[in-house]
Amino acid sequence: ALRVLPKSEHAGKDFGIWHVCMVLPQIVGPVTTGWLIAVTERAVSPRFAYGLAFGLAAFWFVLAAILIARVSLPA
Repeated sequence: ALRVLPKSEHAGKDFGIWHVCMVLPQIVGPVTTGWLIAVTERAVSPRFAYGLAFGLAAFWFVLAAILIARVSLPA
């Protein structure tokens, strides 16, 4: 992880931002997905609601894979 940081004198700040970026989705994700399932389940059907939730999770997974592929380690 240290090899991809821009400057070593800001490593603490960068690691703090990195940690928030890892933890915040774990807090916000279940809340918003639960709300999405509850609303969609009442509006359409439980099968559609869970299909939408899993489809959305797959979308985020693919997007993360594409974005992380752009990170290159310095030589």
